[in-house]
Amino acid sequence: MIIVSCTKTVEYPITSDQRKPVVYAFINQNEIFVNLFWSRLVTDSINGANIDNASIILFESGDFIGNLNNIGDGQYKFEHLQINENSEYRIVVSIPNYGNVEAKTTMPENIETEFSFGVEDNSTDIIINQKFIDPANKSNYYYTNIKTIIYFSNNVIDTTIILNFNSPMYQNLYGGNGSIFHDRMIDGQNFNCRININQYGFKIRDRENDTTYYCDSALIIPQLHAINYYTYQFYSDIYTQDYNNSNLFSEPYLVHSNIENAYGIFGAYSQQTDTLVYLVEF
Repeated sequence: MIIVSCTKTVEYPITSDQRKPVVYAFINQNEIFVNLFWSRLVTDSINGANIDNASIILFESGDFIGNLNNIGDGQYKFEHLQINENSEYRIVVSIPNYGNVEAKTTMPENIETEFSFGVEDNSTDIIINQKFIDPANKSNYYYTNIKTIIYFSNNVIDTTIILNFNSPMYQNLYGGNGSIFHDRMIDGQNFNCRININQYGFKIRDRENDTTYYCDSALIIPQLHAINYYTYQFYSDIYTQDYNNSNLFSEPYLVHSNIENAYGIFGAYSQQTDTLVYLVEF
């Protein structure tokens, strides 16, 4: 039995002109935020550099709205806007020695939401209710998240609740970044996006001193966003890509992009939020 092995080295030139800008742009009811940086090549050991010398112009239905302001670290903002639902918005990003980058998105309909909370009998769970009416006969997409500010006698903890919906309707985003869902199962219904929070998340265990510290009170800040298709598909792809990272045999997964001549996303969302005061009783 003879075993033969051979290798061949193939040189593949990677030049700097293969880099493209990456645009993370999101617009809501009253502001637009853009994060702009260069893409990362497979040979890079660090992320691409921020782009702070670009000009970004915002248009609504073809009409000029204004220029975004650079606030450093590749970030651009335009605040105190009056953004109209169902309107189309376009950004034009001009980068020296590169050219123009463009993207369009549509602002989703604002969904009025009623927030409330309560504690069920014989349970350690806090129930967060987010009730809204889903617009019928059209595709709607949503994002939900809950932040808490927990007050202890000598400490304040600002955190995000890790959501874990046990339902095929939801995709739970990694890193405690909320969940996304669509309305295929609830089209036109009066729906309650109900979230359970375990009450024991409002205490701290000091194992070194064998002591448990209970918080005095907490602010619970639920958020429900109506998001457009681009935003939903982008976060859905990130979820799938992150999930595939744990599988060595998974195929490469491309993340959805609606940016012309670059990478990234121009998404839109209409946010509903409230602050609920919870006085903890143990």
